Amino acid sequence: MSYKLLKKIPVFIFIIAVFVAVLLASMASILSKSQEQVLEYPLITGHIRMLTFLGGTPDGRYLAWAGSDRVIRIWDRKNKTLRHLKPFHEREVFCFASSPDGKIIASGSEDGGIFVWDLKTGKRLFDLKGHKDAVTGLCFMPDGRLVSVSSDRRIGIWDMKTGKPVKFGKKFQEPLAAVKYLPQENNLIIGSLAGDLFKVSYPALTITDKYPEKVRGGVRVLAVSPGGKSFMCAGETGEIFSGKTGDLKNIKLLASHDKRVGAVAYSPAGKYAAAGWGDGRLILLDPETGIKIKNLAGHRSLITGLVFSPDGKMLFSSSTDRTLRGWKIPEGSYAGKLKDGAGDVWGLAANNKGTIVASGSDDGYIRLWDPGRKKLIGSFPSGQDEVFCMAFSPDSSLLVSGGSDGTLAYFSMPGGKMIRRVKAHGREVYTAAFTPDGKYLVSGGEDFYLRVWDPKSGKIVAGVKAHPDTVNSLTVSSDGKLVATGSCDDTSTLWTLPDLSPLGLVAEHEESVMGELFLPGDILLTISFDGGIKKYSLKKHKTVEYYEFAYPFKDLALNPYINTLVATDFDGGVSFFSPENIRDLKRIRLTEGNLLALAILPDGRICCSGDSGWLYLLSPKGDLIYKWRHSVPGKSDLE
Repeated sequence: MSYKLLKKIPVFIFIIAVFVAVLLASMASILSKSQEQVLEYPLITGHIRMLTFLGGTPDGRYLAWAGSDRVIRIWDRKNKTLRHLKPFHEREVFCFASSPDGKIIASGSEDGGIFVWDLKTGKRLFDLKGHKDAVTGLCFMPDGRLVSVSSDRRIGIWDMKTGKPVKFGKKFQEPLAAVKYLPQENNLIIGSLAGDLFKVSYPALTITDKYPEKVRGGVRVLAVSPGGKSFMCAGETGEIFSGKTGDLKNIKLLASHDKRVGAVAYSPAGKYAAAGWGDGRLILLDPETGIKIKNLAGHRSLITGLVFSPDGKMLFSSSTDRTLRGWKIPEGSYAGKLKDGAGDVWGLAANNKGTIVASGSDDGYIRLWDPGRKKLIGSFPSGQDEVFCMAFSPDSSLLVSGGSDGTLAYFSMPGGKMIRRVKAHGREVYTAAFTPDGKYLVSGGEDFYLRVWDPKSGKIVAGVKAHPDTVNSLTVSSDGKLVATGSCDDTSTLWTLPDLSPLGLVAEHEESVMGELFLPGDILLTISFDGGIKKYSLKKHKTVEYYEFAYPFKDLALNPYINTLVATDFDGGVSFFSPENIRDLKRIRLTEGNLLALAILPDGRICCSGDSGWLYLLSPKGDLIYKWRHSVPGKSDLE
């Protein structure tokens, strides 16, 4: 199953990129100054698909993260405590700002809401309502007020003592996408999705200067140099433009690439600039001439944030590949990446005998557990940077893992010896399953392809571009003749096996399809991140039932032991419902984090995994038997 959920929001992913660099410089003390390494940091956990770093306080004590799971996490670096700010926004968090004194923070969401938080207590102080569309930018002013811009085409000013709006400016012609404070003028520079670029007086909110044309690709990324005299802006075309804030009538092309721009940033002294694009390309360049100084290779997908450390010796980058990386400046050498020390467990599988549960994590390790004896019985590296899916062969003699490098790794069981590792997809492998007879292995991933393999030889049998977006999930029918796929394009499609002939679309949802299941008879069940569950009749070729819930579903399985359907979700819940009466769904909240994978044991026990490395074993009815952690090799934290 995939965690890739945001590709379907092409406009706002750029908006996020503008703000992820707000105060990232507080990360400088985390990274080593001399060693190449993978840097462990226990905070970066639990976000769906992409890791979005939003900022921290000016004094560096607090760091804040948010992701598409709507969870804002606050790390107190002094006391080494982690908090989840509640309540969550109703939709994704798009922007963040910290007050000049670092005592309060504000978060803006796709739902048009702004939450203001007391950073010391974690208490929500205000729920600011007034915008009618997504809040796309926030910044605190020296007088303590908060400025917001929105897709509703308005600028708002908010009193942080009362939580009331001071004023809203007149509507602009186009949705607003970015805002920065200009300290030398005490004004604002603002960009729109249509490519408008203008300065606005504060607090009058009147336009004082404007670029007379449209910036190609729109202004979705905006950065202001130290002191506020220069700026860079960029959008969808892959071009970066620069100019002087004192005169917006003249801007020039600074740099370009054939992918969209995700982030730009100035170094503290203004000597360097950094720019990142949609394919992971990251460069250090001269902000005046645009001449490339260094190419910083390492990210695999869209760069969502860039910031230099206060001394200018380090550059930090965040990406939709779920990593934060550090780079030495000006050498451009790689200093390390930040990953969850525990390892989010995306891959989970149980053998047909019920004697082994295998877990695979973003730490690259596969671990084997005896669920009866509560014991770790094996641990070995997968050879993949991150493990995203796992599957046992029907006879339990083979375990296959799909990885972030696009490979499928085959291991003999129960020993865990690697048999082969083959390049299977052009990008991450998110889902894999054997046919019931074990003759074929089917896989799907971020390259949009569905492929069938001979597990004995590792050779490909068939392949097809299954969707115009990521293949999140797949399920094979009980007779091994059909496979259904779910995608980030919000659809589920049916294919024949093993030749992968298309049989057509079977379901459309409002959000990504995360799971499918063939039920006895002619029914295919699909679940979505939008909380929808659909029943599709294979004989009638149409949806026959539709149910809507408030849970962003992740995985789906049938527990044949008690003939019950089990679904996990990204809000930490496990749901139970009858195939005949889906509406009568019962749900338990297992964790405040995400549940990322699901496996059913032959005796009906349920195993599911989540962020921070936790795995849970439940009774068939959902009672927690025990939990343990997919931690460092050779160790476990059974509870």
